[in-house]
Amino acid sequence: MSDHKRIIIIGAGYGGVHAAKLLHKKFKNDSNIEIILIDKKPYHTLLTDLHEVAGSRIEPDSVRVYLHKIFANKKVEVIIDEVEKIDYEKQSVIGKDGEYNYDYLILGIGSEPCDFGIPGVFEYGFTVGTLEAAIKTREHIEEMFRKASVESNAEKKRKMLTFVVAGAGFTGIETAGELMEWTKSLCDKYHLDHNDVKIMVIEALNTILPNLNAKLANKAAKFLAKKGVEVLTNAPIVEVAKDYIVLKDGRKIETKTLI
Repeated sequence: MSDHKRIIIIGAGYGGVHAAKLLHKKFKNDSNIEIILIDKKPYHTLLTDLHEVAGSRIEPDSVRVYLHKIFANKKVEVIIDEVEKIDYEKQSVIGKDGEYNYDYLILGIGSEPCDFGIPGVFEYGFTVGTLEAAIKTREHIEEMFRKASVESNAEKKRKMLTFVVAGAGFTGIETAGELMEWTKSLCDKYHLDHNDVKIMVIEALNTILPNLNAKLANKAAKFLAKKGVEVLTNAPIVEVAKDYIVLKDGRKIETKTLI
């Protein structure tokens, strides 16, 4: 029986990369241990910076860290392949380009956005959960300004320049902060009045930033209000459509952008 053991890690997110680094540190001098990291992309994405991509503060390349650089001179083999199936009985990972047997398997495949059962979220909403989604959000926001600059209908223009952020956790508040800054530049670029831009943060709970203490959360809320951001708490969203969202209390907010 061979003493050789192969450890396969699926996913080059924070968990997968961290696991690979720890395993390298532990087994770098053990020739019987093989460490393989599989991901469909050749880079790790800095998810905590994606709101800055969506807000055009930084370029997409700024959040890509290529795996060959991360694991240069390390006991980690990086394989670029998209996993389609795992055969747990045969201890095999099946990808589009190959099949890989393992002795130990670590799953670090990340998560998917949740719509909380709200109709229309995936169809009409935007996210900053992936690099592709952040770029799509960024392009949509600028398109709204471009269209608003030539729109003569006041109602249509108002919808285009109303931006709603759903959720007042760290990501939501950071995204609202990016919008506060970027929309000023977009108004200058497209010759629009910044007073026509409306930014809203809508939260189902009774406070923003629920992971912070009340003093800090209130301070953040006051800062947002001072900057012209409208914050609604105790306001669950129950429906999302192409041109509006509906709150649980029946209020309808007309917008073409829900993030």
